[in-house]
Amino acid sequence: MSSNDDFECRVISISDHIIQGLLHDKIHIWHHAVYVNQMNVINLSNACRDEFSYYYSLIRLKTRNQAKGEPTEILLALVRAFLLELCFHLEGIDNDEEQPKLSQGKVLFNRFLSLLSSSDIKRQPVSFYASQLAITPKYLTMLCVKYSDKTASDWIIQYTTEEIRFYLKSSNLTIKEISAKLGFSNMSHFGSYVRKHLGVSPSEFRHHH
Repeated sequence: MSSNDDFECRVISISDHIIQGLLHDKIHIWHHAVYVNQMNVINLSNACRDEFSYYYSLIRLKTRNQAKGEPTEILLALVRAFLLELCFHLEGIDNDEEQPKLSQGKVLFNRFLSLLSSSDIKRQPVSFYASQLAITPKYLTMLCVKYSDKTASDWIIQYTTEEIRFYLKSSNLTIKEISAKLGFSNMSHFGSYVRKHLGVSPSEFRHHH
């Protein structure tokens, strides 16, 4: 292991489903940067680096305060603010005219994520999204695996599950209203889907998670 006095690193680890939940209305920006443009390194100005350093210090402090009984909502709100700030910079980079042109495959994959993100009812067959893109379901799945290591079905399940998480935890809609809003034919089907992908019933998830 080598070291360098000129190098300093700070790390914040956030699970994918937490990012998905906190960036509910901006997740398309995150996915486009990570999966389509495959950004691994972002160059920031000194002012931006200072700003993110402040976020890091405060998030670290609030994480420690969890052991003292401080409400989790405070930490999550701070992490959401950090992620929104990051998305703002990602969007600025994405709009840079010097960005290389995307391949046709990446363009189609990006359009799939945009369709999925903007659809009111996300739990649709792969063939539904493929038809919107004028390609076959098999080709759409191939593109998804190539650019994200996830199948098209995986993406549909992820977006649907995070929609369920969001509405159960962050809305005043009844479970029946959520079921209808997300396109489930009946409450029984909705309950089975939630148990399969979240491990508990909708009411249990709403009140205990």
